[in-house]
Formats: sequence, C-alpha cells, structure tokens
Amino acid sequence: AQTTLTLQPDAGAGKDALIQERTTDLSVANGNFPNETSFEAVAWTWSGDPGAIRCLLQFDLSSIPSNAVITDARLSLYNNPASTECGGQSLSLSGSNAAVLQRITGTWNETTVTWNNQPATTNVNEVSLLQSVNPNQDYVNLDVTAMLSDMVQNPSSSFGFMIKLLNENYYRSMIFASSDYSDCTKHPKLEITYNVLNPIHVLTIKPDASTSQDALIQVRNSDPTIANLNVSTATSFEAVGWTWSGDPGIIRSLLNAADKVCR
Repeated sequence: AQTTLTLQPDAGAGKDALIQERTTDLSVANGNFPNETSFEAVAWTWSGDPGAIRCLLQFDLSSIPSNAVITDARLSLYNNPASTECGGQSLSLSGSNAAVLQRITGTWNETTVTWNNQPATTNVNEVSLLQSVNPNQDYVNLDVTAMLSDMVQNPSSSFGFMIKLLNENYYRSMIFASSDYSDCTKHPKLEITYNVLNPIHVLTIKPDASTSQDALIQVRNSDPTIANLNVSTATSFEAVGWTWSGDPGIIRSLLNAADKVCR
C-alpha cells in the first residue's frame, strides 16, 4: 500500500541549528545557535569581519518502515522575511547565491553543534538550489527522493540535511524559516510517499530418511531385471552412465521433499 507522510515540526518537535564562523573572531565558530528562527546559508561580513553561516535540519523518520521503498520525497523551504540576517532576503550581491542540500552522515546534537564540531556530509544525491530570482523566494517541492531513500536504507549514516552556499564568498545569502519561526506555515516541510514491500519468507526444507521421498532407478543393457528393481534406501542421490562387469547401464534418481523444515 502507498503511504504519504507529511512532516512539518514546530520548535518543540523540530531539530535544526545554525552554525557560523568568522575570519577574525574565532570564538564564533564555537558558538551554538539552536533556537534561531531562520534556516539559512550566508556568506557576509559582520562589522567588517567576513564569515559564513550554514544550517542543519533533521526530520524524525522513525515511523517509516525499514522495508519501505521511497517513491517520492519533496522538501519545501519558505522565506523568512523577518530574519535579522540580510533583511530577510536571499541576495546575490557578489555572485550567485546558489546553494546545496547535502545528507549529514555524522551524529549531531541541536544544543551542542558548532561550526568547529559540525558533522560530516556527503555529496551523494545532493540537491541543488538554483540562484534565487527574487529576494523573498520560496523553494517548494525540492526533489529529495534519492536522498530520502539513502536515509531510510542507511539510518546509521544519515542524520538530516545541511544547507550551505556553493560559493561562500561574501556577499550572498539564502534565507528561510526554521522550525522555530512564529508562523508555522513557513516551517520546513517534508512530504514522503512510500510503498512497503511484502516481507520475504525463506523456508528451508531438509528432510531426513523418514520424511522424504527419494529413490534410485537403473537399467542394464544385458540384464533386464535391473530395470524392475526398486531402490528406495540408497544413501546416494546420483546420475550415472557406467558399465557393471562390462554391462553398460544408466542410473537416475528421484526426489520429492516433504514439508519438513530443518531447524
């Protein structure tokens, strides 16, 4: 059966955090920012100090069965016009603000993650966000199907998404609302459609002498009586073309296993 799951958590259920660094103020890279109302990717200067911002986001996928096949997954990100960064605008002042979503492959904690201890990511099945065409642009229905499939199939190396600019040279930004934003309709939304495969059952049948049917049959060119013999207790299951005391012949075997399961 096909199931569609929609996830759009609020501040209480959502897991997202902002990490940032500065060229001069090295202490910023050790800062933890778990309650920011924006989910953003920024390269800018702060009081003349260049730096960058990235964000992490993780949805709870525990309700999806491990044998599910993801047929479609769409992530929607909505602009946060009230952000304190860049006036809430996605900007390309020095070049393209194109960004990328990558799968996070290492564990992270919303209340302790920093720029300096940020988890690793992978570019496998990453999703690109093209340069914005207006400063308050939403990016809806981003196709993250392949990435979600990776997350469901490899939960031990999948811990959400990271967004960052492709080029972190200031002045560029992409600004979206986080799960902490006051307007719940603008929280990041993930819609997943999946099918659950029927479980595969493996039956092992390995009967013993009392529960199986097997027999050996044979023929000789010169001794026609051999062809009428019943050999049901032979310890071999065989196919033979041979001679016996110079008399050519053939051996074949038959097997009909009973439904006795060897455990």
